Amino acid sequence: MDKKTLDWLEDSDPVIRFRLHRDLLKSDPKIIQSSQNEIEKTGWGAAFLSHQNPDGHWGLAYYLPKFTSTHYTLLMLRMICFPNTNPIIQKSVEMILDQNIAQDGGLGHRVGYPTSDVCIVGMFLNIACYFKATEDKLKTLIDFFIKVQLKDGGFNCQYRKKHTHHSSVHTTLSVAEGLWEYERNGYMYKLDEVKRMRQEANEFILMHHLYKSDKDGHIMDEHFLSMHWPYHWHYDLLRALEYFAFSDSPYDERMKDALDWLESKRQNEAWSLSPRYAGQYFFTMEKVSQRSKINTIRATYVLDKFCHTR
Repeated sequence: MDKKTLDWLEDSDPVIRFRLHRDLLKSDPKIIQSSQNEIEKTGWGAAFLSHQNPDGHWGLAYYLPKFTSTHYTLLMLRMICFPNTNPIIQKSVEMILDQNIAQDGGLGHRVGYPTSDVCIVGMFLNIACYFKATEDKLKTLIDFFIKVQLKDGGFNCQYRKKHTHHSSVHTTLSVAEGLWEYERNGYMYKLDEVKRMRQEANEFILMHHLYKSDKDGHIMDEHFLSMHWPYHWHYDLLRALEYFAFSDSPYDERMKDALDWLESKRQNEAWSLSPRYAGQYFFTMEKVSQRSKINTIRATYVLDKFCHTR
């Protein structure tokens, strides 16, 4: 990456600077930590925190509305790598674990709701583990995933409503991200089962070459060929590749087409940002453009991680 591009990335919100120094420059740990600490104090991170309500929620409730609810704001704080020892955020996470556990052992999208959406539970496990939630409160979520994993190794949020037997890449990726966060943060409850589930979920995604039908090879959904940030619950190729890169997965030949697609989207040492999903937002972090700072860092990190091993 040339100096002009590096300077462009350096002159940014602390979220971008942190990712630059951690993922691309591999800077001294003190510089990386200092950049992350700034996320809490200024810019996007501080702005998200300023919208919190006195009761510990954001928006109107835990899952209302998209995307200014507590759930999606916490997911954004996770995505921007907000310092994970912040007591205000940790208190909100613990509150949800105390109030929103559903009768099926997962997490209800509102207090007292009897059943869970697997995708929501996967995203929240990611959030809760990142912000160091109490392990005892996570046990019910792990047991829930063991119960709802499908025979093909993945997960599907529609399995109860439509009695589907085939997993969804949307849901499977959300769960895999949560399980990886559980693993890497040192939680031990049924760890062998967690590792097994995640490896089977990985295989489900790889079996589809990240975006193709396992039956005839056609592209499952053209929307997968996009680069959204924030991506919320939606699946796309950059998000999937980033998960495999962050979780230290070895290069697999079935990633090749997705990596080739990502490489083909490079223009003038940068990558674009897809239009954001419809919904409510507190503010805009990056405007849609052909030169997205966050996606340039994300794409460069992925290609650096995998392309040297191909």
